[in-house]
Amino acid sequence: MSYRPDLVRFPPCSLLVLGLILAPLSGCSGPGDSDDDDGTPGNDVDPLSWDLHESGPHNVGYTSWPLTYPGAGDGEDRTISIHIWYPTEATSGAPATYEFIFTDENSWVDAPPAAPSHDGGYPVLAYSHGSQGFPGSSNFLSRHFASHGWVVVAPEHIGNTLSTHSSPLPLDFYLDRPGDLSAALDSLEAGDSPLSAPIATDRVLAAGHSFGCHTMWASGGATYDAAAIAERCDAGAYPTEQCSDGVLDAFAAGMKDDRIVASVP
Repeated sequence: MSYRPDLVRFPPCSLLVLGLILAPLSGCSGPGDSDDDDGTPGNDVDPLSWDLHESGPHNVGYTSWPLTYPGAGDGEDRTISIHIWYPTEATSGAPATYEFIFTDENSWVDAPPAAPSHDGGYPVLAYSHGSQGFPGSSNFLSRHFASHGWVVVAPEHIGNTLSTHSSPLPLDFYLDRPGDLSAALDSLEAGDSPLSAPIATDRVLAAGHSFGCHTMWASGGATYDAAAIAERCDAGAYPTEQCSDGVLDAFAAGMKDDRIVASVP
């Protein structure tokens, strides 16, 4: 691995039960019945009664789209793709393909979204893939959450995927990863997805694998060791142009996203 986990200071934390995320969102609603006052279809089935050890009642749709946003630190445009998995009532569809060659027969491209099963809209899991991975590398996890009525959003960390990885990674890539996650949530809020019902981006669960844990910690509020980063810059560990004042200031400020309220490393 070419990343430096020692440059991130982990805050004290505990693993939060998923029910703490779901409880404020969930009531007695579910797919397929009469509309409630807020336009969310409902029935008398409580989604929290579904067995979390088993797949939920929904099938799974999948789609992706490109997004360009100003990167942290240098402010230069960064173009990535956003991938989402979501519940659908469709019974068949075209299988998703990840990184051009990996086929997922159980996630169906552009399937029509099911109505939210949870009051307040779709709960959100924001996922960060590992170094030289890709958003669909943990598709089993995305499908499981989507089958329970969640939206799973995963940015493609361009520059550190299976097909785009470069080594060594530039210094500001430690900002780009959490920046990608925040940009993905911004994109959901902007209505870039095919989901017209409310998406609960104000109360997000984050998860990450390997280098994705760095993303998760940084987005959740862990601070960077800005002094150590500046010392490494002074020692020539990174090219001078990567150690601009804007980049160093961004490390000092951190990349916390207040929409993320719980994390699963």
